[in-house]
Amino acid sequence: LREATRPHVFSDCFETPILKNALGDSAGVIGAAWLWPEPETAATPGSEPRRSPWMTAKPDARPEIRPETRDARLKRLRIRSWRRGTREMDLILGPYADGALQDLDEGGLAAYEELLEENDQDLYAWMAGTAPASLPHEATVARIRAWHKI
Repeated sequence: LREATRPHVFSDCFETPILKNALGDSAGVIGAAWLWPEPETAATPGSEPRRSPWMTAKPDARPEIRPETRDARLKRLRIRSWRRGTREMDLILGPYADGALQDLDEGGLAAYEELLEENDQDLYAWMAGTAPASLPHEATVARIRAWHKI
């Protein structure tokens, strides 16, 4: 199951355990609640608090946060490119992300990531050529337009 879900995971910074369904419905509140530490259950006086059986980490333990790998960054940028908010920008940025992002260096990826912060109406006008691109994004917009042969 882990390998089947890997293409849909945005980050490899930490892993969420996939647990066997033991309490009924595997989707919904019970399943989602497993992602966060549960408060320790009450104990009788003189005994230690009982912990839920599926909890392996202490509630105050924080997951190790590793730097984002290049592959994880590319996956995240591809998802953000395909799920913009307007279909027009999905169809412009999505194929570009699939076909050209892996060839960009770190500076190009950073510039593309900044471009994704802009709103879709401005981006579409820049891509269509009806408005000039703002100065920090001129090169990135020109690169995307050239890739699409616009």
